[in-house]
Order: sequence, then structure tokens, then C-alpha cells
Amino acid sequence: MLTLLMPVMMSRCVAGNCYSLQREHESAVSLFKRALQLQPHMAYAATLMGHEYFAGEDLVAATTAYQHALRSDGRHYNALYGLGQIYMKQEKYMEALTHFDLATRINPSSSVLRCCCGTALRRMNRLEDALKQLEVAIAIDSRNPLARFEAAGVLTSLERHEEALQQLQQLSEIVPRESSVHFMMGKLYKRLGHTDRALAALNIALDLKPLAADRAAIKAAIDKVYLSEDEEEEEL
Repeated sequence: MLTLLMPVMMSRCVAGNCYSLQREHESAVSLFKRALQLQPHMAYAATLMGHEYFAGEDLVAATTAYQHALRSDGRHYNALYGLGQIYMKQEKYMEALTHFDLATRINPSSSVLRCCCGTALRRMNRLEDALKQLEVAIAIDSRNPLARFEAAGVLTSLERHEEALQQLQQLSEIVPRESSVHFMMGKLYKRLGHTDRALAALNIALDLKPLAADRAAIKAAIDKVYLSEDEEEEEL
């Protein structure tokens, strides 16, 4: 019987994913629920439902869905990832790391999961440990933009500015129109004493039409690009 129902369950999951891509979360959830009615222990459908609830900011329902998936399949690493994301949003970084680590043990070749571990460790200020995880994430997938951006942030905090800049330069080739990358490059160029390069990077960041708050910060950085750190502090 289950074999006969499998095509129906999968078709509902596929349809749910289509609605998800269109940001029609309620319609997607409805289809995933219908798949679970046919097979209550379908971890895949429960996890997809959790993702939809998470996207809709319903963290309680998302948690319930992910836990349902794990009761059906304790090794369903996507559900562990989902719970980790919820804990990150709640700023419970130790709990997030625990779930990301469990997921990584099941799927050690996932660049995304390694990056999640690194991000959680960074939030916990365990910078060296974070960098190790992020370097593994980059080694697995050199085009993982978040891993490179997080690594640049960690390296900056460790005052390894040249290495941070190298990460950002490579990242700018992957996502050339990401304003925040050029903004961060501009700040690093200034710290390294390359003011002309800093100004060029900041102007690129501004030209890429960032959000209003970022735009104000970039403009402020441009105005102060030729000031020393001591002069900036005097202005404050």
C-alpha cells in the first residue's frame, strides 16, 4: 500500500516546493500536511513543513515539525539543521552548535553545515574554532559565499586583515554585486593604509544601491576615509 501511495506523497511534496518558491507558505504547508496524512512518518515532508513555518516566523510550529521529522528518522540531518537555525534566531548559540554538529556528523561533506557550525562558534566568540570550520566549508565548496564572508569577519576580529581581504577579494568574484562585500573591503583597505583603494571600494558599495541604513554607513565611511583612527575618535 505504501509503495502505491509514494508517488502521490512525492507529488504533494513537489507541489509544496513549487508554492514555497513562490513564497506561498500557507499553500505549501497545506500540501506537506496532506503528504503527512498519507504517511505520518515521512521525515522529508515534516522537514519541508518546518522550513515553511520557519520562513513564516512561526518558530513554535517549525520546532514541532522538525521534531516530528526526527522522531520518524533520527538521522534526518536537514531537520537537525532546521532546529539549529531556530536556535540561532533565538540567540541560543550553544544549542544551535549542538544541532549543527550532530547534522555534520551525519553529513560531514556539507559545506553549508560546516559554515553553520563556524557561524555559531563565531557568535560564541570562539574565533579560532570558528575559522577551522569555515576553512573546511570553503575547502568543500570554494564558492560558498556565506562561508567566505564569515571567514573574513573572523579574520578581521583576529586582526589578520590581509587574509580577510583575500577572502573578500575572492568573494567579490563570486557575488560581484553584493554591496556589503565592497563595504567591508573598503574598511579593511583603510586599516591597511590603502586609502585610495578604500575610497574606490566604498564608492562601488554605494553604487550598488544598498539598503538605507547601509547607505548611510557607507557615506559616513567615505567622508572619513582620509581621517586617521585618532582623528575619527576626536570627531566622535
